Amino acid sequence: MVYNELLSEISLIANDLQEREIMIAEESAFYTKIDDSEMSADYLGRHLGLINSANEAKVAKMCKKIYTRYHQELPAVEPTVSFLSTRFKGPDKDDWHKFKRLMCWIKKTKTDVRIIGADDLLNMIVIIDCTHAVYDDMRGHTGGITSYGTGIIDEKSSKQKMNTRSSTETEHGGTSEYLPKPIFFELFMEAQGYKPNIILTKDNESEIRMLVNGKASCTSNSKHVTIKYFWCTDRIKQGNISVCHCPTEKMIADYMSKPLQGKVFITFRNVIMGWVHDIDFQQ
Repeated sequence: MVYNELLSEISLIANDLQEREIMIAEESAFYTKIDDSEMSADYLGRHLGLINSANEAKVAKMCKKIYTRYHQELPAVEPTVSFLSTRFKGPDKDDWHKFKRLMCWIKKTKTDVRIIGADDLLNMIVIIDCTHAVYDDMRGHTGGITSYGTGIIDEKSSKQKMNTRSSTETEHGGTSEYLPKPIFFELFMEAQGYKPNIILTKDNESEIRMLVNGKASCTSNSKHVTIKYFWCTDRIKQGNISVCHCPTEKMIADYMSKPLQGKVFITFRNVIMGWVHDIDFQQ
């Protein structure tokens, strides 16, 4: 019986990999047929790299398909897809090149296997990091991951909903945006008979003081922060969440909040895909 179940699981995995390869082949054929010269226009003597409406609709369709198809299988593409999702209206030639580069990356990593493991079901590691004023409208970007030790069980990479005046406020708003998901995971695990402790790691010491002390740690530059964001402080005081400092060079959530390159990109991606142990990396 166990042998038959194993064969069934292997067959499902093989079929899933085959469907993924077919989809990647179709998408690759799509973007290689379109010439970059089709995405240009002249306006008042200036040459603009714009995508026409037909290609714009195709890019939006492909980005949505990538998000729904690879969101769980390839979390490493989450930041790129998240950024391209904000460029559906009025994308330019640079966005088109980003999309083509994304497709090349998916094609190259189509056989990568994501690993998820748990060292201890009683300790849930939550890492949140934000980037301040990175969009044209000066809004920040939130990146967060949740892990039980090996790989990640959830990730977030999205544009923030409001403008902020400082990096500390951006971090505080991002924590408020992502923390409800780990709390939901905590309630789900509690219903299964476990009571996990949420370990929230941050690299901004000013925000850590705001999370722990609330308004008492707000200076003249942060008194304007809306009181609704201090519900995190209430959760921490209830004892459900513990906050600790994480060095910036080990802040894995940086992968979800900003474009990385070189050794840092490879190292963080290995952790996110479960190829490197999270706890070993943070020590």
